This record gives sequence, structure tokens and C-alpha cells, in this order.
Amino acid sequence: MDLLSFLNSEFKVFSSHCKGRRINNRSIDSDECSIYVRKMVNNGYFCIANITISEEYRGKGILKKWLLHIEDFNTEFNGIEVENIFNDQLLICLLKLGFTKKNDDFPFTVEKPILKKII
Repeated sequence: MDLLSFLNSEFKVFSSHCKGRRINNRSIDSDECSIYVRKMVNNGYFCIANITISEEYRGKGILKKWLLHIEDFNTEFNGIEVENIFNDQLLICLLKLGFTKKNDDFPFTVEKPILKKII
């Protein structure tokens, strides 16, 4: 199974597990990535709290395709939130996908911005 198919499958499992529950979290791990996700209590967002993708898979659009898949197949979450953004390329990609700053202080004034998107 390729990485994108694996992530799509894991999202489906996590989403169905969250139905009817206020909070949930999970670590999605493979040889190619480690992603910590959770359902946020205050807004019902799908939160990507931490993500590490191996070098060979970076820059290939996998995260972008996964986020678009989440938007297309979401039935449980009110939006998507991405925390702890250390990578400038990821930040630019998320902004192009329509994510906005969670806090009102725009432009970014914190080292690790949090972005959100209502879906």
C-alpha cells in the first residue's frame, strides 16, 4: 500500500472512531511517516498536531493530496487544524489551500503558527 492510500485509510478509521465522542486522539505511524491527530473538543476540528514525513516522501504533494481527500470525504469534522508548523514550504502550501491563521494576529507573529480551514 502506498503512503497516500495508507493515510486515507487511517483517516477513515479515525473518523469512524470519533463518531459520537467528544474527544479522541491517535498516532498514525508507518516507516514513512508519524502523524499525531486528534478531534478538537472546542470546535470539532480534525487536528494534525504533529507530522513527520521521511525525506524521500517530502515535496511530492502527499500531504496536500491527503488534506484534499479529508475535505472530500469528511463527515465527522467541522474543519481541519494544523499545529506546530516549522516548515516554511508547508506554511505556504497550507495558505494556498485556503487555510487561515487561527489567531487574529496576522501576519504571523509567533514562531509556530496554527492554521485552520472550515470544511
